[in-house]
Amino acid sequence: ERLRSPDPDAHRSGNGLRGTVHAAGPLHTHPPPYPSTSWGNDFGTPWWKDESYCIGHLSIKTRQIRIINTLTSQEHTIEVCSDETLEEILNRFYKYNKHAGSYTWKYNGKNLDMTKTLEQNGVKDEDEEFYE
Repeated sequence: ERLRSPDPDAHRSGNGLRGTVHAAGPLHTHPPPYPSTSWGNDFGTPWWKDESYCIGHLSIKTRQIRIINTLTSQEHTIEVCSDETLEEILNRFYKYNKHAGSYTWKYNGKNLDMTKTLEQNGVKDEDEEFYE
């Protein structure tokens, strides 16, 4: 009689009489429930070091900024990373104002360099004052 697997995705190898039933899909390696030198754990890069799982970079510090459209008096407060350039902030700000790129961005009357961070543009972090 032939071997039959309860798994419909299984397939056989061999002659069908003394064949081996294999489950389809990757072989998952489970460590033994006790310390053992015979268990090989050299199966590649661990997931926490795999760059394909990287979704971003940690920021040194985040801060809240308020962006005001002086023409319409609309304002939005967003959280930004301290190491983000104004271009990166602008790209995220488009969801609030699709025309934001055509405006001149200023702080205290001074034009801001969009390739620099807020700090590099002389915009100091006023977190303590902002939360008061």
